[in-house]
Amino acid sequence: MFLDVDGVLNNDIFLDTVSHPDDMTEWWINRINPQSVIILNDITDAINAEIVISSSWRVSMSNEKLIEVFKRAGIKAKIIGHTPYLRELRGIEIKKWMESHPNIELVVILDDVDDMGTLSKFLVKTDPNIGLTQSHLNYILSNIYKFQIDKF
Repeated sequence: MFLDVDGVLNNDIFLDTVSHPDDMTEWWINRINPQSVIILNDITDAINAEIVISSSWRVSMSNEKLIEVFKRAGIKAKIIGHTPYLRELRGIEIKKWMESHPNIELVVILDDVDDMGTLSKFLVKTDPNIGLTQSHLNYILSNIYKFQIDKF
């Protein structure tokens, strides 16, 4: 699973309600909506997914810090890396990561922006004003065949 954060694991309304502690790790954790984490965990559990971070957050902190933030926010799936930062469309960055990991069987992209190019068929697009919802989980589970890599 390729995971964006802003607009997926949070939204503007949620972000307006969070505190902004001085500790930067806590600041990042507070930007992740616990309700979205529950849904994300349900998705990753249901499809046995590992997470590749495609969010711009990967540029703001080290991979180790991202893993710490995600774990402390309650995300259970294993974080196996992040897409390269190429200053390209996110779909190009995801495709580059996929090319270096050829044994992928299933691809789900959670993002609030469709800049996926040829990978758009794998996108589950969220509304940035709402974020991840139960309907996204239902859609993935009902259409799991669409995310199989042989469709790439």
